[in-house]
Amino acid sequence: MKCFVFIVIVFLSYSGILKQEQAQHYRKKYETIKESHDELRTWVQVIQYAPFAVLNINRDEQIIYANQQAYQNYDRLSEIDVQSTRRQQLSHVLSDASYPVVSRLIQQVFETSIPIHTTVQNEDQELMYSAIPIYSIDKDGLHAVGLFVQDVTELQELRRELDRMDRLSLVGEMAASITHEIRNPMAVVRGYVQLLQERSHVAQREYFSIIIEELDRTNQIISDFLTLAQNKREQKFSNSLNDVINELVPLLQADANLRGQMLVVELSDQLPPYQINESEIKQLLLNISRNGMEAMQQDGVLTIKTMFVNRQIILSIADTGLGIPDELKQKIFEPFYSSKRMGTGLGLPLCANIVHRHNGKISVLNNSQQGTIFQIHFPLEEQLLSS
Repeated sequence: MKCFVFIVIVFLSYSGILKQEQAQHYRKKYETIKESHDELRTWVQVIQYAPFAVLNINRDEQIIYANQQAYQNYDRLSEIDVQSTRRQQLSHVLSDASYPVVSRLIQQVFETSIPIHTTVQNEDQELMYSAIPIYSIDKDGLHAVGLFVQDVTELQELRRELDRMDRLSLVGEMAASITHEIRNPMAVVRGYVQLLQERSHVAQREYFSIIIEELDRTNQIISDFLTLAQNKREQKFSNSLNDVINELVPLLQADANLRGQMLVVELSDQLPPYQINESEIKQLLLNISRNGMEAMQQDGVLTIKTMFVNRQIILSIADTGLGIPDELKQKIFEPFYSSKRMGTGLGLPLCANIVHRHNGKISVLNNSQQGTIFQIHFPLEEQLLSS
């Protein structure tokens, strides 16, 4: 009897130990699952509230998941349709410009199972699309493609600006090394040409005049080259942009009359003073205005307008010429790029530098009628607002 009781006690003790071990096992398993669940929930929240759009696309190009940023980016994306069995097609959400590119991107990922990246120019935005394969839980095949959409417009503009500054730095190095070696012999040549012109027959003097004009034009190119390369900051004074424009109106009006064109000047009477360098602003106005006149035929209209909007002084110079293709709107500010037969490609880069030195921003827009609009924004300083 004692032996039986002992065996029962041992069995019960062993059973208790087993139950404790099982309880500890299940407790550890529960804690592991809970940690995984918490980690998964954290990642879901990260994706849901990420600052870029995330879309999951199946093989039929249906949207099976979209995060908050995706709903903000795409007005045509409906949360109800994404969560229901009747899902939206990707073609109904993306723009006509983006969809063909993104569709090919998704199909390539399904075919190759390799992440792919590309950028698409969509109106005024440059979007980067990154597509990655998403496998099913048992990893028996691709379940969907994860599409990440990020606005890289500012990043690309910054890269282009850095490239432009690198080129200007190279221009500066070249200018410093060869300018004097070019100008000195040119001055000697010009002097002897003038001497020959004075001693030559009247019928031959026209040829010498042409040589002198070309030497002067070359000298002006070198001057522009140096100005662009030095990128020096000139002294600025508080002045009215309207006053500077009014000083140039007679000169521009004379140019327009010679070409059979019309000059329209619309200046806002609400314009506050601004810290400007008068000679640089005049050079900016002349360069862009004459470019516009050269781009127009007879009866063309050049419009110079000033506005004061959102604490910014806006200078607008519009022509009715042939316009500038979208793919060239960034190139025209690069040194030595010119569409003119006799152009040097230094005028507009010089204008961009002047705007930059005045803490402004220059952009090229399409004229609603015909031609091009150069629009310059000068942000008003707080000290000027309080004066």
